[in-house]
Amino acid sequence: DRKVRGKILVFWGPKGGSGVTTLATNFAIALRQETKGEVALLDLHPHLGDVAVLLGLKPQFTIAEALASPERLDKEFVSTLMTSHRLGLSVLAAPDIYNWSHVEGSSVGKLVDLVGAQFPYVVVDAGLSLGEGAAPLFQIASTIYVVTQADIPSLRSSQRFMSHLQTYGEPNVELVLNRFEGRRAQ
Repeated sequence: DRKVRGKILVFWGPKGGSGVTTLATNFAIALRQETKGEVALLDLHPHLGDVAVLLGLKPQFTIAEALASPERLDKEFVSTLMTSHRLGLSVLAAPDIYNWSHVEGSSVGKLVDLVGAQFPYVVVDAGLSLGEGAAPLFQIASTIYVVTQADIPSLRSSQRFMSHLQTYGEPNVELVLNRFEGRRAQ
């Protein structure tokens, strides 16, 4: 008898440096504090994510171990990979070594689905370099937060990405305008 999947909250930015990791991490902390529910934070940056650094963690295991062994992905294996944070988050961090290049979409989908079956809330910091691995995320996401900035290249990339998301049906998408200073915007 399968548990209902928790809310999958995906943070994604069309350009690097838009503040996705900071927003996803702080959102996960605030969600834990507000709901008192269990929150998993997944750093799906296959090449050097920064969630662990922001949280001051030195994880023993990372998402690299999870995605390198897709045949081993089950509830128990995923539980052993998680690192507990003092604020009550369960974190699956990105590797600290640039060591793997291809991410199987089916592995990402299976991993997020397994974590979603164990936690009422799963916050995902989705990296640009996920490639095809991002597709299952967008399909199972409860909400996709598109983090952008108020410059022409960022807004253009965001618009194109949001158009692309329509290929997944009608996902719940929230646009987050980060680092906006009204007095400086023209």
